[in-house]
Amino acid sequence: MKFHPSTLQARYLSPLGPMIVAATGSGLAGVWFEGQRHLPDHSGWPHAPGHPVLATAVQQLSDYFAGRRTRFELPLDLQGGTAFQQSVWQALLAIPSGATTSYGDLSQRVGRPTAVRAVAAAIGRNPVSIVVPCHRVLGRDGSLTGYAGGLERKSALLDLERPPSPLWVRGDLATLARPTVAIVGTRRATAYAERVTAELSRSLARAGACVVSGLARCVDATAHRGALEVSGATCAVLGTGVNVVYPRAHASLQADIGIRGLLLSELEPGDAAHRGSFPNRN
Repeated sequence: MKFHPSTLQARYLSPLGPMIVAATGSGLAGVWFEGQRHLPDHSGWPHAPGHPVLATAVQQLSDYFAGRRTRFELPLDLQGGTAFQQSVWQALLAIPSGATTSYGDLSQRVGRPTAVRAVAAAIGRNPVSIVVPCHRVLGRDGSLTGYAGGLERKSALLDLERPPSPLWVRGDLATLARPTVAIVGTRRATAYAERVTAELSRSLARAGACVVSGLARCVDATAHRGALEVSGATCAVLGTGVNVVYPRAHASLQADIGIRGLLLSELEPGDAAHRGSFPNRN
């Protein structure tokens, strides 16, 4: 890539590491993490943190990392790339915050469905990280692949942009105002293990802690019952909707927790158990 001789730079200390921000008279020309792949030689660019574009870019990046901004409003100078690269970068700008796409889908968007590798290479050369959101492009199977700033940063950026899942509750939210201790274990415990679980749960509940478990058979159910036996606090984190009883044998226990404690789930009311719901819950 070629950058205009008048390119200026500023340094921004982001939560994911120091960044170089560059601008020309036409707009923002670069945002890179220090040490990332394809970082150009910027040693000759004058430092000008007060430049209007650079100052605005740093402020908007700060707002982005603080969760106050999902879109950037900055003039861009992408003229250092080839016409093909610029077409790919423009397509990246159309991916909204919280959404992702694949390299194959992006190739379709730019009218080059068979040029997936060339599109991927252009994405890798994107000079304006975050603002031109190349981190929102994933592998065909949804896996994290190739990011010039490193996969850990790519994952962190996607996590920042994903809205948190809503939590559905039944019971008293004040239950979670107490110190919480999780007790989880096997569904095929020995009598000794169940006895120790009950004693531990009762002791924690008497001490003012909320006993958190998953309402599964054996250890989980014993932990919940132990807290309830001493009129203590307990919270069941479910792998179903809060109004779905699972397992059926725990119908009365689940109802009791919903009255005297708290049922909590990321799944919507009415959602039944499925193969992946419990690993996701965990």
